[in-house]
Amino acid sequence: GREAGSGRVNASAAAPGALPIPAGVRYRVWVPAHASLEVRVFTEGGAPARTVPLLRVGGGDFEGIDPAGREGDPYEFRLPRGGEGREPFTGRT
Repeated sequence: GREAGSGRVNASAAAPGALPIPAGVRYRVWVPAHASLEVRVFTEGGAPARTVPLLRVGGGDFEGIDPAGREGDPYEFRLPRGGEGREPFTGRT
């Protein structure tokens, strides 16, 4: 996370992206201009498997946990846009 007004990144804050944890996979991203965000997780074949809502945790950061997530899951962050189109924030856990 960013320290308010300083432009510096708080080193103690959780890193952005996807991180396997004992409870599944934690997703985190900084998107200050949006009120909501979600992650769509896909099967290896590319079919949508599930959607994980992300909650605003402060400073423009969003975070959520996918309890069914596993290392290597393909995913994309989806910004609100009437449910249409992929955003260019994609990766693998």
